[in-house]
Amino acid sequence: MSHAFICMLHTTMAITLANANGFSVSTFSTGASVTDIKLPNGTHVVLGYKDLEDYSVNSLYIGCTVGRCTNRTANAAFTIGGVEYPISANVAPNHLHGGFVGFNKLTWRVTAQSETSVTYSLLSPDSDQGYPGNLSVTATYTVTPNNELIIEYRASTDKPTPVNLTNHTYFNLAGQGDILGHTLTLNADNYTPTDDNLVPTGDLASVRGTPLDFLSSHTIGERYQQASDVGYDNNFCINATPTLESDPNLKYTAKLEEPTTGNCLEVYTNQPCVQLYQGGYLDGSVNGLDGSPILKYTGLCLETQKHPNAINQPRFPSTLLCPGQEYYSKTVWRFTCTR
Repeated sequence: MSHAFICMLHTTMAITLANANGFSVSTFSTGASVTDIKLPNGTHVVLGYKDLEDYSVNSLYIGCTVGRCTNRTANAAFTIGGVEYPISANVAPNHLHGGFVGFNKLTWRVTAQSETSVTYSLLSPDSDQGYPGNLSVTATYTVTPNNELIIEYRASTDKPTPVNLTNHTYFNLAGQGDILGHTLTLNADNYTPTDDNLVPTGDLASVRGTPLDFLSSHTIGERYQQASDVGYDNNFCINATPTLESDPNLKYTAKLEEPTTGNCLEVYTNQPCVQLYQGGYLDGSVNGLDGSPILKYTGLCLETQKHPNAINQPRFPSTLLCPGQEYYSKTVWRFTCTR
Protein backbone atom coordinates (compact mmCIF):
# COMPACT_ATOMS: atom_id res chain seq x y z
CA MET A 1 0.00 0.00 0.00
CA SER A 2 1.18 3.52 -0.74
CA HIS A 3 2.09 5.54 2.31
CA ALA A 4 3.61 8.80 3.44
CA PHE A 5 5.98 8.94 6.40
CA ILE A 6 6.27 12.21 8.29
CA CYS A 7 9.10 13.25 10.61
CA MET A 8 9.27 16.61 12.39
CA LEU A 9 12.67 18.20 13.04
CA HIS A 10 12.24 21.44 15.01
CA THR A 11 10.26 23.67 12.60
CA THR A 12 11.16 21.60 9.55
CA MET A 13 9.40 18.54 8.17
CA ALA A 14 10.64 15.38 6.45
CA ILE A 15 8.12 13.45 4.34
CA THR A 16 8.63 10.14 2.55
CA LEU A 17 6.32 9.17 -0.32
CA ALA A 18 6.08 5.61 -1.63
CA ASN A 19 4.11 3.50 -4.08
CA ALA A 20 3.02 -0.13 -3.87
CA ASN A 21 6.16 -1.31 -5.70
CA GLY A 22 8.57 -0.30 -2.96
CA PHE A 23 9.70 2.84 -4.79
CA SER A 24 10.10 5.70 -2.32
CA VAL A 25 11.14 9.36 -2.35
CA SER A 26 12.11 11.24 0.80
CA THR A 27 11.77 15.03 0.92
CA PHE A 28 12.60 17.76 3.40
CA SER A 29 11.19 21.23 3.92
CA THR A 30 14.58 22.96 4.06
CA GLY A 31 15.14 23.83 0.43
CA ALA A 32 12.10 21.74 -0.58
CA SER A 33 14.76 19.07 -1.03
CA VAL A 34 14.83 15.48 -2.29
CA THR A 35 16.88 13.70 0.38
CA ASP A 36 16.66 10.07 -0.78
CA ILE A 37 15.23 7.92 -3.58
CA LYS A 38 15.03 4.16 -3.11
CA LEU A 39 14.28 1.82 -6.02
CA PRO A 40 12.17 -1.34 -5.65
CA ASN A 41 15.40 -3.40 -5.70
CA GLY A 42 16.60 -1.53 -2.61
CA THR A 43 19.21 0.72 -4.25
CA HIS A 44 19.46 4.27 -2.92
CA VAL A 45 20.18 6.25 -6.09
CA VAL A 46 20.73 9.88 -5.03
CA LEU A 47 23.18 11.65 -2.77
CA GLY A 48 21.91 13.03 0.51
CA TYR A 49 23.20 14.26 3.84
CA LYS A 50 23.34 11.88 6.78
CA ASP A 51 22.41 14.77 9.08
CA LEU A 52 19.31 16.68 7.99
CA GLU A 53 20.67 19.78 9.71
CA ASP A 54 23.26 20.00 6.92
CA TYR A 55 20.48 21.03 4.50
CA SER A 56 20.31 24.43 6.21
CA VAL A 57 23.86 25.13 4.97
CA ASN A 58 23.99 22.94 1.83
CA SER A 59 26.80 24.67 -0.03
CA LEU A 60 26.76 21.68 -2.41
CA TYR A 61 23.05 22.25 -3.24
CA ILE A 62 22.38 18.54 -2.71
CA GLY A 63 18.79 17.63 -3.62
CA CYS A 64 17.45 21.13 -3.21
CA THR A 65 15.20 23.52 -5.09
CA VAL A 66 17.32 26.33 -6.55
CA GLY A 67 15.97 29.85 -7.03
CA ARG A 68 15.06 32.51 -7.84
CA CYS A 69 17.46 31.88 -10.69
CA THR A 70 19.53 28.78 -11.12
CA ASN A 71 23.00 28.83 -12.63
CA ARG A 72 25.08 31.98 -13.11
CA THR A 73 23.95 35.56 -13.69
CA ALA A 74 26.68 37.75 -15.16
CA ASN A 75 28.09 40.49 -12.93
CA ALA A 76 25.35 39.79 -10.37
CA ALA A 77 23.02 42.33 -11.96
CA PHE A 78 20.31 42.80 -14.55
CA THR A 79 18.13 45.61 -15.89
CA ILE A 80 14.32 45.67 -16.12
CA GLY A 81 12.50 48.70 -17.52
CA GLY A 82 15.63 50.83 -17.36
CA VAL A 83 16.23 50.04 -13.67
CA GLU A 84 19.35 48.09 -12.74
CA TYR A 85 18.99 45.50 -10.00
CA PRO A 86 22.21 44.37 -8.29
CA ILE A 87 21.80 40.89 -6.78
CA SER A 88 24.01 39.03 -4.34
CA ALA A 89 27.41 38.17 -5.82
CA ASN A 90 28.00 34.90 -3.99
CA VAL A 91 30.54 33.74 -6.62
CA ALA A 92 32.00 37.18 -7.28
CA PRO A 93 31.68 38.90 -9.60
CA ASN A 94 28.69 36.74 -10.55
CA HIS A 95 25.53 35.40 -8.95
CA LEU A 96 24.96 31.64 -8.58
CA HIS A 97 21.85 29.60 -7.73
CA GLY A 98 19.86 32.38 -6.07
CA GLY A 99 22.59 34.05 -4.04
CA PHE A 100 24.02 33.81 -0.54
CA VAL A 101 20.64 32.82 0.91
CA GLY A 102 18.87 31.14 -1.97
CA PHE A 103 15.78 28.97 -1.88
CA ASN A 104 17.97 25.99 -0.97
CA LYS A 105 18.62 27.41 2.52
CA LEU A 106 15.06 28.48 3.32
CA THR A 107 12.38 26.55 5.18
CA TRP A 108 9.39 25.87 2.96
CA ARG A 109 5.88 25.19 4.33
CA VAL A 110 3.95 22.02 3.58
CA THR A 111 0.66 23.25 2.12
CA ALA A 112 -0.76 20.06 0.57
CA GLN A 113 -0.11 16.38 1.13
CA SER A 114 -1.41 12.94 0.20
CA GLU A 115 0.01 9.44 0.30
CA THR A 116 1.95 9.96 -2.93
CA SER A 117 2.34 13.74 -3.22
CA VAL A 118 3.52 16.74 -1.23
CA THR A 119 3.52 20.46 -2.01
CA TYR A 120 5.96 22.87 -0.41
CA SER A 121 5.33 26.64 -0.55
CA LEU A 122 7.54 29.68 -0.11
CA LEU A 123 7.12 33.46 -0.24
CA SER A 124 10.27 35.22 -1.41
CA PRO A 125 9.81 38.88 -0.42
CA ASP A 126 10.51 41.94 -2.53
CA SER A 127 14.29 42.64 -2.64
CA ASP A 128 15.16 39.09 -1.53
CA GLN A 129 18.85 38.74 -2.57
CA GLY A 130 18.22 41.90 -4.62
CA TYR A 131 15.41 40.51 -6.80
CA PRO A 132 12.34 42.71 -7.36
CA GLY A 133 8.83 41.64 -6.42
CA ASN A 134 7.12 39.36 -3.94
CA LEU A 135 7.39 35.89 -5.47
CA SER A 136 5.04 33.08 -4.40
CA VAL A 137 6.48 29.66 -5.20
CA THR A 138 5.32 26.06 -4.86
CA ALA A 139 7.24 22.84 -5.37
CA THR A 140 5.17 19.66 -5.78
CA TYR A 141 6.62 16.15 -5.70
CA THR A 142 4.43 13.26 -6.89
CA VAL A 143 5.28 9.55 -6.95
CA THR A 144 3.47 7.50 -9.62
CA PRO A 145 2.70 3.75 -9.85
CA ASN A 146 5.28 3.57 -12.67
CA ASN A 147 8.21 4.44 -10.38
CA GLU A 148 8.32 8.03 -11.58
CA LEU A 149 8.89 11.20 -9.61
CA ILE A 150 7.10 14.23 -11.06
CA ILE A 151 8.52 17.61 -10.04
CA GLU A 152 6.34 20.69 -10.63
CA TYR A 153 7.28 24.28 -9.86
CA ARG A 154 4.82 27.17 -9.98
CA ALA A 155 5.45 30.84 -9.27
CA SER A 156 3.68 34.20 -9.46
CA THR A 157 4.87 37.73 -8.77
CA ASP A 158 3.62 41.27 -8.16
CA LYS A 159 6.55 42.89 -10.05
CA PRO A 160 8.48 41.79 -13.13
CA THR A 161 11.31 39.50 -12.02
CA PRO A 162 13.43 36.76 -13.59
CA VAL A 163 12.56 33.20 -12.51
CA ASN A 164 14.44 30.04 -13.40
CA LEU A 165 13.95 27.17 -10.94
CA THR A 166 15.51 23.72 -10.90
CA ASN A 167 16.14 20.73 -8.68
CA HIS A 168 19.80 19.99 -7.88
CA THR A 169 19.66 16.27 -7.05
CA TYR A 170 22.84 14.26 -7.59
CA PHE A 171 22.26 10.79 -9.06
CA ASN A 172 24.35 7.68 -8.45
CA LEU A 173 22.41 4.74 -9.84
CA ALA A 174 24.81 2.20 -8.32
CA GLY A 175 24.22 3.60 -4.84
CA GLN A 176 27.96 3.68 -4.19
CA GLY A 177 31.32 4.47 -5.76
CA ASP A 178 31.74 7.04 -8.52
CA ILE A 179 29.61 7.78 -11.59
CA LEU A 180 32.36 7.57 -14.21
CA GLY A 181 31.05 4.21 -15.45
CA HIS A 182 27.48 5.48 -15.85
CA THR A 183 26.38 5.78 -19.48
CA LEU A 184 24.51 8.90 -20.59
CA THR A 185 22.44 9.86 -23.61
CA LEU A 186 21.33 13.49 -24.05
CA ASN A 187 18.70 14.56 -26.57
CA ALA A 188 20.56 17.77 -27.40
CA ASP A 189 22.19 18.93 -30.64
CA ASN A 190 23.42 22.20 -29.13
CA TYR A 191 24.87 23.65 -25.95
CA THR A 192 25.54 27.15 -24.62
CA PRO A 193 29.27 28.05 -24.58
CA THR A 194 30.51 29.94 -21.52
CA ASP A 195 33.27 32.33 -20.55
CA ASP A 196 36.02 31.40 -18.10
CA ASN A 197 33.60 31.94 -15.18
CA LEU A 198 31.03 29.52 -16.66
CA VAL A 199 28.63 32.33 -17.62
CA PRO A 200 26.90 31.67 -20.98
CA THR A 201 28.03 34.05 -23.71
CA GLY A 202 24.66 34.13 -25.48
CA ASP A 203 25.77 31.84 -28.28
CA LEU A 204 24.70 28.33 -29.25
CA ALA A 205 27.16 25.72 -30.54
CA SER A 206 26.82 22.22 -31.93
CA VAL A 207 27.84 19.31 -29.71
CA ARG A 208 28.94 17.25 -32.72
CA GLY A 209 32.62 16.42 -32.76
CA THR A 210 33.08 17.56 -29.15
CA PRO A 211 33.21 15.77 -25.77
CA LEU A 212 29.71 17.19 -25.21
CA ASP A 213 28.15 14.94 -27.86
CA PHE A 214 25.89 12.53 -25.97
CA LEU A 215 23.44 12.05 -28.85
CA SER A 216 24.57 8.44 -28.66
CA SER A 217 25.45 6.78 -25.39
CA HIS A 218 28.85 7.40 -23.78
CA THR A 219 30.21 6.75 -20.31
CA ILE A 220 30.84 9.82 -18.19
CA GLY A 221 34.43 8.76 -17.64
CA GLU A 222 35.22 8.36 -21.33
CA ARG A 223 35.80 12.03 -22.23
CA TYR A 224 35.18 14.17 -19.16
CA GLN A 225 38.81 15.28 -18.85
CA GLN A 226 38.52 16.81 -22.31
CA ALA A 227 35.53 18.90 -21.20
CA SER A 228 37.24 20.84 -18.37
CA ASP A 229 39.57 20.46 -15.41
CA VAL A 230 36.65 19.37 -13.21
CA GLY A 231 34.65 17.53 -15.85
CA TYR A 232 31.19 18.30 -17.18
CA ASP A 233 29.36 21.43 -16.04
CA ASN A 234 27.50 22.39 -19.21
CA ASN A 235 24.06 23.57 -20.29
CA PHE A 236 22.45 21.70 -23.20
CA CYS A 237 19.50 22.84 -25.35
CA ILE A 238 16.98 20.01 -25.51
CA ASN A 239 15.65 18.93 -28.91
CA ALA A 240 11.90 19.39 -29.46
CA THR A 241 11.23 15.71 -30.16
CA PRO A 242 10.60 12.99 -29.13
CA THR A 243 8.12 13.59 -26.30
CA LEU A 244 6.63 11.58 -23.46
CA GLU A 245 3.83 9.36 -24.72
CA SER A 246 1.46 10.40 -21.93
CA ASP A 247 2.25 14.14 -22.15
CA PRO A 248 3.45 15.66 -25.47
CA ASN A 249 4.49 18.83 -23.63
CA LEU A 250 7.34 16.91 -22.00
CA LYS A 251 10.43 16.38 -24.16
CA TYR A 252 12.68 13.37 -23.86
CA THR A 253 15.80 14.85 -22.28
CA ALA A 254 18.23 12.24 -21.00
CA LYS A 255 18.84 8.58 -20.26
CA LEU A 256 21.30 7.60 -17.54
CA GLU A 257 22.20 3.94 -17.02
CA GLU A 258 24.39 2.04 -14.57
CA PRO A 259 25.50 -1.20 -16.27
CA THR A 260 26.45 -3.30 -13.24
CA THR A 261 23.05 -2.91 -11.53
CA GLY A 262 20.80 -2.41 -14.56
CA ASN A 263 19.35 0.69 -12.91
CA CYS A 264 18.16 3.37 -15.33
CA LEU A 265 16.81 6.92 -15.21
CA GLU A 266 14.96 8.69 -18.01
CA VAL A 267 14.30 12.44 -17.79
CA TYR A 268 11.46 14.33 -19.48
CA THR A 269 10.73 18.05 -19.11
CA ASN A 270 8.86 21.07 -20.47
CA GLN A 271 11.97 23.20 -19.94
CA PRO A 272 14.24 24.15 -22.87
CA CYS A 273 17.56 23.16 -21.28
CA VAL A 274 19.35 20.75 -18.97
CA GLN A 275 22.59 21.27 -17.07
CA LEU A 276 24.91 18.27 -16.83
CA TYR A 277 27.11 18.63 -13.75
CA GLN A 278 29.21 15.64 -12.76
CA GLY A 279 30.08 16.65 -9.20
CA GLY A 280 33.57 17.96 -9.80
CA TYR A 281 33.41 20.23 -6.74
CA LEU A 282 32.27 17.58 -4.26
CA ASP A 283 35.16 17.59 -1.80
CA GLY A 284 34.43 15.13 1.03
CA SER A 285 33.66 17.91 3.51
CA VAL A 286 30.25 16.44 4.45
CA ASN A 287 28.96 12.92 5.00
CA GLY A 288 26.38 11.16 2.86
CA LEU A 289 23.45 8.92 3.73
CA ASP A 290 25.74 6.00 4.63
CA GLY A 291 27.98 8.16 6.81
CA SER A 292 30.92 8.23 4.40
CA PRO A 293 32.30 11.48 2.88
CA ILE A 294 30.68 12.73 -0.32
CA LEU A 295 33.60 12.71 -2.73
CA LYS A 296 34.31 14.13 -6.17
CA TYR A 297 32.44 12.40 -9.02
CA THR A 298 30.19 10.34 -6.71
CA GLY A 299 27.04 11.90 -8.15
CA LEU A 300 25.88 13.82 -11.22
CA CYS A 301 23.10 16.32 -11.76
CA LEU A 302 20.68 16.68 -14.66
CA GLU A 303 19.19 20.09 -13.87
CA THR A 304 16.26 20.99 -16.13
CA GLN A 305 16.09 24.75 -16.57
CA LYS A 306 15.66 27.73 -18.84
CA HIS A 307 18.67 29.27 -20.57
CA PRO A 308 21.13 30.52 -17.91
CA ASN A 309 21.79 34.27 -17.73
CA ALA A 310 18.88 34.83 -20.12
CA ILE A 311 17.93 38.04 -18.33
CA ASN A 312 21.19 39.52 -19.70
CA GLN A 313 21.15 37.79 -23.09
CA PRO A 314 18.47 39.08 -25.50
CA ARG A 315 19.22 36.20 -27.89
CA PHE A 316 17.97 33.70 -25.28
CA PRO A 317 14.26 33.12 -24.57
CA SER A 318 13.14 35.39 -21.76
CA THR A 319 13.02 34.26 -18.13
CA LEU A 320 11.10 37.37 -17.08
CA LEU A 321 7.90 36.67 -15.12
CA CYS A 322 5.34 39.48 -14.99
CA PRO A 323 2.30 40.06 -12.77
CA GLY A 324 -0.67 38.02 -13.96
CA GLN A 325 1.54 35.30 -15.44
CA GLU A 326 2.30 31.89 -13.95
CA TYR A 327 5.70 30.27 -14.12
CA TYR A 328 5.31 26.51 -14.57
CA SER A 329 8.05 23.92 -14.80
CA LYS A 330 7.43 20.17 -14.98
CA THR A 331 10.03 17.41 -14.99
CA VAL A 332 9.58 13.64 -14.80
CA TRP A 333 12.23 11.24 -13.55
CA ARG A 334 11.33 7.71 -14.66
CA PHE A 335 13.27 4.93 -12.94
CA THR A 336 13.58 1.30 -14.03
CA CYS A 337 15.56 -1.55 -12.53
CA THR A 338 16.09 -4.91 -14.25
CA ARG A 339 17.65 -6.79 -11.33
